[in-house]
Amino acid sequence: MTKKHRIITVILISLMALSLILNLMFWIGLVSAEFEELIISNPITLKLLIIYILTSLLWAFISFINAVHAVMGLREIYKSKSTTPKRLTKYWIYLAVSLGSLVLHLMSFREFSSWVV
Repeated sequence: MTKKHRIITVILISLMALSLILNLMFWIGLVSAEFEELIISNPITLKLLIIYILTSLLWAFISFINAVHAVMGLREIYKSKSTTPKRLTKYWIYLAVSLGSLVLHLMSFREFSSWVV
């Protein structure tokens, strides 16, 4: 794996982690009406929610790019046939988290947009 490939991987994983933290922060509001009221009544969290809703499709796209990057890494591993099971497991986990993140962002776009409208 080249240094450029590692840097791209770190950047993509960092962006995905940031988006998941924001997403899970607002999913707490779905748990109870009290949390939803807290998020909507606070101007700072409301502004963050609006920004998140506007960018959630971008976050979903970033998750899709992560999934494509993981598939390319898996393809490279299977082509070389000289890899450790640990590396193979890491890429499968990376792919699973990326696809889960994609689904979560698409679901949250639909759910959170009803709060603001």
